[in-house]
Order: sequence, then C-alpha cells, then structure tokens
Amino acid sequence: MVSIIIAILSVLPSHKHQFRLTEKVKHKILTISAKVDEYRIKGETEKIHKLIKEPDIKNTAYYVIEGKVYDQDLNPIAGGYYIYIYNAYTGDFVSNAYPDLSGEYIDTLPAGAYIIQAKGDDYPVMYYSSHGSTGSIDSAEVIWLISDTDSINIVAPPANVIKGVLYDDSTSLPISNAYGSIAIIDTVTKSLVWKPLSTDTLGNYVIGGLNKGVFKIRYYVGGYVHFYYGNTYNWFDATPLTYSNWGDTLTGIDVSLPPTSSGSTSGQGAITGRLLTDTGDTIKDPYPYAVVMDASTGDFMFAYFEYDTSTGVYTFSDLPTGTYKILIDPNNYLPQYYNDKPDFESADPVPVNSPDTVYNIDFNFHRGGAISGYITGLDGYGYTGAFYLDVYNSRTGDFVYTYSGSTPDGNYVTGTDLATDTYRIYIYPVDVGTGQWYKDAYTFEDADDVYVTAPDTTENINFDFTGWNGIISGIVQNEDSVHLYASVELYEASTQEFVASSYSDMSGFRIRNLPPGDYKLYIQPLGWDSLYYFYIEQWYNGQTSWEDANTIHLSQGDSIFLTVTLSEGGRIVGSIKDSTTDVSISQKAYPFMVLIADETSQLLKSARMGEFRGYSTQPLSPGDYKLIFLPTSYYDTSETPPLVYNPYHFEFYENSSTYHDANTISVIRDSILVKDVNTIKVSGAIEGSVMNGSSPVRDSFYEVIAVNPEGYPVALFYTADTFKYHIGGLLPGTYYLYLWPYGLWYNQVYAPIDVERVPYPIPPTATPITVNTSTVLDINFDITGIHEGNTNTLSQIHIPTLLNSERLSIKGTENINEIQIYDLSGRRVLRKYNNNRENHMTIGVKALKRGVYFIILKKGNGKTIIRKKFIKLK
Repeated sequence: MVSIIIAILSVLPSHKHQFRLTEKVKHKILTISAKVDEYRIKGETEKIHKLIKEPDIKNTAYYVIEGKVYDQDLNPIAGGYYIYIYNAYTGDFVSNAYPDLSGEYIDTLPAGAYIIQAKGDDYPVMYYSSHGSTGSIDSAEVIWLISDTDSINIVAPPANVIKGVLYDDSTSLPISNAYGSIAIIDTVTKSLVWKPLSTDTLGNYVIGGLNKGVFKIRYYVGGYVHFYYGNTYNWFDATPLTYSNWGDTLTGIDVSLPPTSSGSTSGQGAITGRLLTDTGDTIKDPYPYAVVMDASTGDFMFAYFEYDTSTGVYTFSDLPTGTYKILIDPNNYLPQYYNDKPDFESADPVPVNSPDTVYNIDFNFHRGGAISGYITGLDGYGYTGAFYLDVYNSRTGDFVYTYSGSTPDGNYVTGTDLATDTYRIYIYPVDVGTGQWYKDAYTFEDADDVYVTAPDTTENINFDFTGWNGIISGIVQNEDSVHLYASVELYEASTQEFVASSYSDMSGFRIRNLPPGDYKLYIQPLGWDSLYYFYIEQWYNGQTSWEDANTIHLSQGDSIFLTVTLSEGGRIVGSIKDSTTDVSISQKAYPFMVLIADETSQLLKSARMGEFRGYSTQPLSPGDYKLIFLPTSYYDTSETPPLVYNPYHFEFYENSSTYHDANTISVIRDSILVKDVNTIKVSGAIEGSVMNGSSPVRDSFYEVIAVNPEGYPVALFYTADTFKYHIGGLLPGTYYLYLWPYGLWYNQVYAPIDVERVPYPIPPTATPITVNTSTVLDINFDITGIHEGNTNTLSQIHIPTLLNSERLSIKGTENINEIQIYDLSGRRVLRKYNNNRENHMTIGVKALKRGVYFIILKKGNGKTIIRKKFIKLK
C-alpha cells in the first residue's frame, strides 16, 4: 500500500556493487585528508605529493573528470579551495586539482571508482554528490569513471566560524601576533581537520571553514601547551562546540594556554610500539586502519596516529589517563586487536597514565588468504581489461572485500586480505558491462562456495564470459510511433532474476553481452517527474503482470529487435488546504498520505507528495478511482523535530467522511484532473504503546493504522524509534486500530490483512474505539508470540515510484533475505542483507545520482518476489 507500507525518510551512503565505503576506506581517506591539511598549513607541499599513490588499475583506458566549485549563490570559487581525489576502494590519495579563476578543475584518471573531496581554509570540507554536495563522507557519492565525465560540481555552503581570544595562562594577557594551527575533531567520527591559526595585537582569532556537527578543538601555538577548548589537556573534559546549521558563528571561544615551560606540549599520554609481519619485517602500509577504543565502553577515542614504514614504529598520542584497546588493520594482512586477539572482548587492555608513554605495544601481523583464477572474455580468450571482484561471506551474506585490478592475460590474483572462511564471489569486468557470481550464477544464493584458508591462495576460481554475445534491442514508442524515453530491464524467465537493463532514447535501447536463455522484459517510461507525461509502464508485450508477459527466447549469438508500444493514461493532481485560511498545508509540518483506490480492483496506489504543497499521482490507466487523504503522524530521530502529530482530519474526496459517499473520479487518456481537498484541525486522537510482554518494542518499525467501520484506512502513525504511538486527525466516531506488520487488531485479535487491497476485513472480535473531541489513552498492543513466521505476508510490500529523498525505508521485510538496487547499465549499486530478519530495512540512497534505478527483493530461497523501479529526482 504505498506509504502505509513504505516511508521515505532521509539519511546515508555509497560504493559500486556494495555502493558504500567500508570503515577502513573511510578511515584512510580521513587520515590522509588530515595529513594534507597539516602539510599544506605548514607549507610542506612536497609531502603532499608523497601521499599521492598511483591507482591500482594499470593498462586500461584513461578518462577526463572535470567540474566546478561554487559558493551557495552559485558564484564560481576562484581560489582558496582545493580538490582531492581518493580511490573509493582502497582509500588511497590518487590526485589533486586546483580550480582556476572560473572555479573549474580538470584531471585525467584511469577507469575506476573515486571519491571527490573539496576543502579550503575558509570553506567547509565537502564531498561530491550529484543531488547536492555533502559534508559527510558517509554520504559521499562514488564516481564510477568509465567515460569522460563532466559536471562533477561541488557547492560550498556558508561555512561556520569560531571567534575568540587566546590568553597566556601565566600572565592572563592576550597572546598577540601568534601563529599556529587548530585541530577540529569531530566527536562522532573522530575525523580531524586542520586550520591555520593567527591572532591580532589583541589576541583575537577567527577560524572559518567549519562543517556542521559537534566538535572539540585543540590549539597548537608555538611556545604553548597543546590545550583543548575548555582549558584542559583531557579530551573527555574538553568543551564541545555544536553547529546545527550552515553559516553560524560562535563567539567568545576564549582559551588560556599554559606556556610550555609549565609542562609537556601535549599534556597527555601515548602508546607506541612496532607493526611487524610474523616474519619480522616492517608493515609497508603507511596508513593502516588504526583505532584506539575505551576498554570499558568500546567508544572510539580521538588519538593522533603516526606510523613510520622504515622503522615500523607507530604512536597513538594525545591520550588522557585511561585503559584502552587497540585495533590495527594494514593492507594485505589480517586485522588484529592487541595482543594478537580476534575481537574487542578478548583484546588485551593497555593502561595509560598521562603524560607518560606506554612502550613496546607491538603487533605481529599474519597474511590472509587470497583468491586467484582465470577470466575468459567474450571472445573465448583471456580477458585483458579492468575488473572489480567483490567477496561476500557465504554464511552471513556480509560484504567483506573488494579487489580492483586488471588482467594482461586473463589471470588474476587478489590481495591477501581474507581470513579463513567460506565466501561467495562476484566479478564485474568493465569491458563486458555485466557480471556473474562464481560459478556461472546470477545470484548470491545460486553461487558456489569458495573456501579460503589463510595464508594460502585458493586457485582456479575461474569466470567464463564466452558466448555472452546475444543482443536484445528495440524501440519504445507511443501509439503514434513517436519514440519515447524509457528504462528497460531484463529478467531471466525461469528464476525471475534481474539480468541487465538499458536506457531507451530516441534511437532505442540495446542490451548486449547476454548468454543464451529465456527472458522477460519490463518497460517503464521516463518523465514521471514531468506533470505532462502520461505513458503507463508494462511488461512486454502490453501486459500488466509477470505471469502474462511474453517470453523472449535468445539463442547463442542471436540479435533480437523488439518494438514496444506504450499506451497513455491520465493523472490526478491537487492541493490539501486548510479550509479556514484557504492556504495549502505544509507537508513538512503536517504530512498527509494520498491514496488512490482503483474502483475495479480495489487496489491502492499512492500519490507523490510535494514537500510544501500539492500531490500528483503517477500515470493511471483510464478508469474510475476514489481518493483517500490520510493525516500521518510519526516519530523519527533523523528528522527535526523528531515527533510530528498531524491534527488535520482525514477526507475522502470530496468532503466526505466515508468512502461509500466519496466522489468517483473518472480518469481518461491524456488528461490532468485537478482535485483539491479542504480540511480543518480537530482534537480527536488515540494514544497507546506497543509492547512485547513487559518490554517496550523499540528499534523495530511498525505502523498503527486507524480504520473506519467501512474498513478503509483514515489515519496512521509510523515509527522506528519509540514504542509510544499517537494517531491524530480523527473526527468523532468509531474506529478500529490495526498494528502493521504484526497483524494485530485491537484488542489482541490476530488477523493479517492485505493492506494493498481495500476494504480491510475487520474481524467481528476486534474491539472498536469511540473517539469524541479528546485523546483516547492507553490503547495498547502486545506482540507477544507474534514473530516473523506469522506476520503479514510479503505481498504488501510496495516500492515508491518517485524518490525525492536520502533514505529508502522498506517495511514488511521480515521474510526478505536481501535487497538489491541496480542502475540502468545493469550494475548493482547497492546490496543489503537482512541478517537479523528485521521487518523494517533502511537503505541510504543519498549518494545515488538523479536517474532511474530498480529494486529487487529476495526471499530466503533466492527467489525474487518484488521487482520495482524508482526514479531518483535529486
């Protein structure tokens, strides 16, 4: 049922197949980024060039990457902003570029995946994202460079600023004309940004270019102790600074610095030792993933990490008195907690008494296992291009490792990063344009296990693309033979598994490099973000379901040409207004859900809601419909404010409190019907709790749906953060409450329903609730004894067609094993496994570019049960 089933919220992330950066890669980028800052501020530019590492992919094509940097008013930034490019799989610093007077930068790099970072002394650190630059590396977009790419633009919002005075602690006088630097440390990620620091004759200083977030800052001034703001040596005691918006200035950030004669410059302790192989050689990775954690809580600590590959000596400095545990994970070796322990719980604690240094905390690392094999190309010979190889744990489904490389003769071997375990392997050769699981499989479930025993190499993990030379091409047109823009996706007919996709423009579409087999084709017109676009999606040829779709048989080397004709429908659009003011109701402040009920099938569809006004349906087949306007309340800690109550009452179009009396709307071809609705605030509401026995249900998605006596939904509350619910907007009358997806009617009547089809069958034993003009309290649910095996079936899941958000939240996934998202080229850009059988899974799509994607939901037996396209609008 649309958004009774799907809530679109906002959050996170990214990386090619897995489409997210691993913690190790993010850590490496942030570590090197801090070094770049430090060296630039100190004028040691030659050290910046030593940080740059050549990309791993050799003997492959190079492509141009270019873009511009702007301020928030879209004026080019001509100077003081720097572009840094990192390998999205290894975290290596691969290149830097400097915008010219027009704000434009350009570079040439080999095919690969990259993260683009921009920073400057007076600008915040920003990362490229096609829907809008982001200040968080978690939300950075991976640029998949397989052709010349322009418009990799970054917009810098107004930076946050610190103003204050530096005082000499011994004299209480301002420190005039001082020079140094300031370390700005994110209290959540412990990432570090350096900024230059100087004072005027009165000791005043100004630091610009800060991001949003909560930070602690440390001052580095020659002749003075390295103090935190809050006049302390101690990280724990430092006073945090919070920036909730862009362009904020915090004043009065004064600090008194003791002269160095009064103590050590750091004032804190350190841990040092050597990083060696188990044969006694020094570890050559200059930036291993290295973190120190509070031994009692596991919280990550800020610590300044240095490592010298020539001596093997590392140091964690700036540590207050405490007890710590250490994790270090260098490239091509297995990660290790001190002292040669596999996990945090068993790690040996290291006590620190500041300002002393703890010595001889040495690590001896062991080689992991590797995988090698042969890739046979389309022509039957060894594949010689670039490829990416993804490794997943076959027991848990977790993404483990990505190896990028190229093959001069078809033979490949990965790095030695794999622990002894069982894996499943996916390979994506760039020149082929589609991938396969080992061995000859489309899916994780059908893939063969690969056994790795560290430090050995598992050999003969071969991939064969011979004979993948079939082609399905064609045109998508309307009934007047005018070519249309559309996305075309291909599925294997017997397994219903996604195979590949294509974009159809004025010259048509083409899906190449296909193995022989039987396929089905799904076509979805583009342009749904345009109000005047009316073409209806279909299965080939003109069918509305998988079962009725035509099967396309492709023999070895066949080239099949198809003509797809899309029919036209119509749309319903309108506004939801406050009848007392005749002003459109802000959907941000008081969200509504608009549902469209097909009068023939009684199936529900949802309309797209504008953030501030109006709604718009997708193209609808000609026929009769009714509209339901549901006030929606929710609790979501990612929103501000997190709790929203909607007191506006529900409506059935037009101005009816029952579905039976609502107007029928007849949609015809090539039509836009404007249907506004008016409503007012009311005080009727229901509140209660969702419990599992005596325990509140937290961190588990649910919806409470208010149903009128006809069986139609009229209001709802959804949450993933609290066991308390509140349903507002209820007129005086009788209602039934339904807890989705647990299948419970109030009071404790278990009866799962199909929430996509109305009216809902209300069990005769369900208890009605009478609402007047106040809130009815303590209407509680207890899910004791209800588990994933007997909650609502998967048929209720529906994916939104239009996505204008940063996070996709899919409910009712308790029997879903995994969610996959593919782009139009057929590359899987995101994958998430439901290892804990959650009934609400959230996927970050902030990093996805504007365009068309499609979602695959899979059951435990590997079968695809939902295939749905969505369009990312921003």
